Amino acid sequence: MPPSQHALSKQVMKNWDFWKHKIANATNNRMLEQWAFHKPQIIRATSTQDLDPPPLAANDHPSVLPHEMYALEPGDPPSRTLTWKPLGFLSHIKRRTNDDRFPLSLWEVWFCTQLGVSIPELIGPLRQCSCNAFQIDLFGDHSQTCQHKTAATQVHDWAVSRLAGILGSVGHRVKINKITPATGKERGDVEIRDYVVLQKPRDVTDCLPPPRTLILDFTLTHTRFGRSLVHSLGQLTHKRRSDGAPEPDGALRAVARKKIIHYRQLYINRPEPIAFMPVAVDTTCL
Repeated sequence: MPPSQHALSKQVMKNWDFWKHKIANATNNRMLEQWAFHKPQIIRATSTQDLDPPPLAANDHPSVLPHEMYALEPGDPPSRTLTWKPLGFLSHIKRRTNDDRFPLSLWEVWFCTQLGVSIPELIGPLRQCSCNAFQIDLFGDHSQTCQHKTAATQVHDWAVSRLAGILGSVGHRVKINKITPATGKERGDVEIRDYVVLQKPRDVTDCLPPPRTLILDFTLTHTRFGRSLVHSLGQLTHKRRSDGAPEPDGALRAVARKKIIHYRQLYINRPEPIAFMPVAVDTTCL
């Protein structure tokens, strides 16, 4: 019987100094790049001026949070900062039933991916992906970016259903079917009724205007090229121009901006304006 998640994690953390030393002194660029992705990040949450790079247009802000904060705290509230630790979720994993236990093969893939080493299951002769356009590489970059219709749709739909469940569990009115369209058949993935406030408080009554609907569109992204005919397989999609180091949120910014440009104005221009926000998940730290 394979060891439990707790036993496996405890064994790894017991020898973490060894791994930390190996990573810090690694000559394997991929290991160093992965380590950079896992370091804590500080993100400014409410100030548009603090964005780097700045928005392309007034409606190009990647979050509706600044508008909500302005409505709740009129004036110029101070910038709020969020500290995010990509691997912090490990301290909150708790097995409630035997069905919650991750199989050893899944942990093996996860640990190897986080460290930036080859996945044992993929070592050997390269295999053709079911998309028939690429081979499956040793690090799993193509597997995490392949757009083969069946697999990609299943992963997307599973993530959307879990996201809707989380939002519904805290009291929001959520639906993932019959979403209000932006135009024609194009629409987001999750609709939350009576959620977000976009306007400023009314000057006369000093009260907030009624809430509006918020629509979310979910997308998965990856920090490395896995299905490109132009870039090398496994090459970083975004680097800092100053020193060439990995840009931790570069892939997230890119897909979020793409969704905003495509959807936000279409929803705002509806007879009853709807707020839009992209939900982008980077598979690097999953």
